[in-house]
Amino acid sequence: MKLLALSTILASAALAASTCNDYKVFRGSHGYDVWLPVNSGSKTCEMGANAQSDAVYILQTTLNSKCYNYGLEEDGIFGPKTVAALKKAQAKHGAAADGVYGPETRDKIAWDAYKAGAVTCLKLSQT
Repeated sequence: MKLLALSTILASAALAASTCNDYKVFRGSHGYDVWLPVNSGSKTCEMGANAQSDAVYILQTTLNSKCYNYGLEEDGIFGPKTVAALKKAQAKHGAAADGVYGPETRDKIAWDAYKAGAVTCLKLSQT
């Protein structure tokens, strides 16, 4: 019984998303470029309060962009103002408004999308 419980815990940990620590540009199927938080190049990652990284910085630039214009300090620190701004963006787009960035938030919020020198606000599925 103990072995089964340990196996379940280890399997759950393996499925958990890694912590976002950097950012990378991705080109969508419609030709738009979007800068996203990543971990080792994978856009499946999470971050929340008190995180400090380039991934937090790129999220802050998104929350300050023409898509939201929340006026955050772009310092790479996931502080209370970043949490509050992310909750607003999550609520606006129907994601769980928990102030934690992860795959659901990534897919539901709007991002600055660049194409042919122009920028627009799009969800990832539209890029």
